[in-house]
Amino acid sequence: MEWYLVVGLCAFAYFFCSLPFGYVVARTRNVNIRESGSGNIGGTNVARALGFKYGFLVAGLDAFKGLLPLFLALYVFRAPWWAASLVFIFSIIGARYSVFLKFKGGKGVAVLVGNLLALLGWKALVMVFCYFLVVIFLTKRRVSLASLLFVSSLLVIVALFPALLYVSMALPVIAFLIWWAHKDNIKRLIRNEEPSFERLPEFFNKLPDDLLGQVIEKLQWLIDKLKDLNKGPR
Repeated sequence: MEWYLVVGLCAFAYFFCSLPFGYVVARTRNVNIRESGSGNIGGTNVARALGFKYGFLVAGLDAFKGLLPLFLALYVFRAPWWAASLVFIFSIIGARYSVFLKFKGGKGVAVLVGNLLALLGWKALVMVFCYFLVVIFLTKRRVSLASLLFVSSLLVIVALFPALLYVSMALPVIAFLIWWAHKDNIKRLIRNEEPSFERLPEFFNKLPDDLLGQVIEKLQWLIDKLKDLNKGPR
């Protein structure tokens, strides 16, 4: 791949992922999100300030920021693994250090999810669903802790997904960038002062209390059925 194409894709990833959708969406509601709550421009803080509808909107837009550059690199320009890894890294750098906000930005988690969508497709959606389960049931609704667990898990499960192996060079760098972005959250978690969502969207409040157990039961049933199919006719 020509070097100028790699430079162009990395530059596009940085500038496109620098777009501060959280800041812009909050401004449309006459709120300066950088002066509200944690001051972060990501979906979590927007949800606290404006409600879950706007939080999910910002998270979706941020995920799209991560999806587009890597999608173009992989499927349009057929970038080799090292070039795709660089595009991946620069997308997170753009989200973290936005040129439009004096090199301040979000935590980069939603942009990471967008990159995973480009790499894994529907499997990334399953991972995001599991992430929400972790937020709700295992981390006492502390999004920062769930995000750190989510990012760290990628380093462990990379061998299960060949597409992740394609950008495995980028994963330690991205994990470091996102953990560093959460350094204040980590200090609060250690002091047990990290805030959590006092309430969840109405959809989640309607879920049964034993949802996690039901999901595990259904997954076990599916695994047993797949085993039976693999046995074939006798």
